[in-house]
Amino acid sequence: MMVDDDDESDAERVEAAYGSQSPSYPPDDTVPLSTRAIALPIETRYPFRTEKRTTTDKHLPEVGSKKRRGNPTTRQMDVLQAIMETLERMEADRAASQVQQTALLEKLIEIENTNAARLERLMAINQDCQTRLGVAETRIRTLQESRRDEATQMVAIAGTSTQTHPTTPHIEQPKEGGGTGLGFF
Repeated sequence: MMVDDDDESDAERVEAAYGSQSPSYPPDDTVPLSTRAIALPIETRYPFRTEKRTTTDKHLPEVGSKKRRGNPTTRQMDVLQAIMETLERMEADRAASQVQQTALLEKLIEIENTNAARLERLMAINQDCQTRLGVAETRIRTLQESRRDEATQMVAIAGTSTQTHPTTPHIEQPKEGGGTGLGFF
């Protein structure tokens, strides 16, 4: 298979910009082989390290931290990790708010049931008071009518009285059959 020179230059440019994606030395070898990408300055290999941080990048670790060294996908992984952590916090917050809403609804239902029971008791008391008021009004009317009847009878008796001594309204007159008229028994 023939390799096109254009493909080689693309590969070199990618390697120069991002560095080698996999080690070009055996894993047992402790000293890595030198490559052209390593010889380049770090800003050339990892252009995102020289970018100014914006307010939206606050969730990313500081430039030069160990998390950001090496593979250029580390930044994307950091962003993904931050998004996942935010999502987990949002899920936890949503679950906590659902628990709070459920507890609040249960408490409101309990209060509503308590208020309904109080309303029923108050309505029963109101009905009882209305009944007692009606009975009291009836008794008052009955007593007033009986007093009127009694007063009418007294007037009728007083008009036909055959008393021989004068009556003084402020002194109680002796009744027939006993008493001194002085209020003693």
